[in-house]
Formats: sequence, structure tokens, C-alpha cells
Amino acid sequence: MGEIVDWFLANQSFDIIDELQIRKILERHSDWQYVFDKNDDPYAYDLTAWRYNVRKDGHDKTFLGFIEIEVGCGWEAEWPSYYHEVSFLKRKIYVFDWKLNVWKGPKDDIDKTFYLKFNAIHDDCFCKNIQAVYDTGTISSRGDGSYRDAYIVLPMESVTWGIRECVEYIQTGLSKLKETKTV
Repeated sequence: MGEIVDWFLANQSFDIIDELQIRKILERHSDWQYVFDKNDDPYAYDLTAWRYNVRKDGHDKTFLGFIEIEVGCGWEAEWPSYYHEVSFLKRKIYVFDWKLNVWKGPKDDIDKTFYLKFNAIHDDCFCKNIQAVYDTGTISSRGDGSYRDAYIVLPMESVTWGIRECVEYIQTGLSKLKETKTV
């Protein structure tokens, strides 16, 4: 089974350059205390979110949550007028059972993970907490339902739009989460 998963990961349209550029965009627009690290685990969410706590006697950083990044394939600059809903890759929200070739329940930590989708030129985006996508999204009729071609959709008005607005939405959401690990 691991070989199948490794093959799929190796053949995904994954671009570390996009992830690193978007990470810099997040940090440029967020409070100085927030840091977004690239998650090196290929099976995990793209970024880990941390907040630095600075005191007179030193500092530490606290793990807050995750960010999943996607760059929309058909969304070059302006949002296409024929798009009437927003979509999220199902594989980023649900567990896929490779042995049975079926979708299972939600992935771990969706309550503390934010899905951030950018256009191809990285000057516009939308976002939503993955728990909310799981709770309120519907399975799209687009795609064949397979691991690489399955989507969850939401109405366009149910997500937060714009870089600054998404950064604020993510920071606010992260600040409400229970801090789980301090280093």
C-alpha cells in the first residue's frame, strides 16, 4: 500500500515553489508573532502555524495548527465568471483507504486546519476552516470521485476572499484554538 501512496504523491501536481511563495505572502501580511513553517511530511498538511511568545526572560513558540495550500488550476488572475461555487480537493479533507479504494471519514486535525486556495499568480485567494468545509460542503458532481479527481464544494459567499482578509481569518481562527505544544 505504501508504494501506491508514494507513487501518487510523486505524480501529483505539487509545486514546492508555490508553497514557499505563499508562505512568504502569509508572513508578510500577518502579525510578526506568527510563523508558518513548511511541513516536510509529504502525508501531512502543507504548513504548520506557530506563534512566538516573547517575554523579558526569553521566548518560546507555540504550535497552533495547520494550513493546507492549493493553487487553482483554471484560476489564472480574475475569478472566472462561469465558476459558480468554490471547490476543495476531497483528498485534503478526507482519508482515502487505498486497500478498499474508498473514502473514509475526515482527516485528523481538521478542526485546527485552514484551507487556503490561491490563483495562479498569487494575488488573490479564498480560505475556510477545513472543519467548516467538512461540515457544510457537498460532494461535487465534477470529477470521477477518485483520489485525484474528487471535490467538495461550497457557495462562493461562504468563504473569505482576499489575501489580507484570509490572513486575518486564519490568525483569528488560530488564536481561538487551544495551544497544544510549546517549544
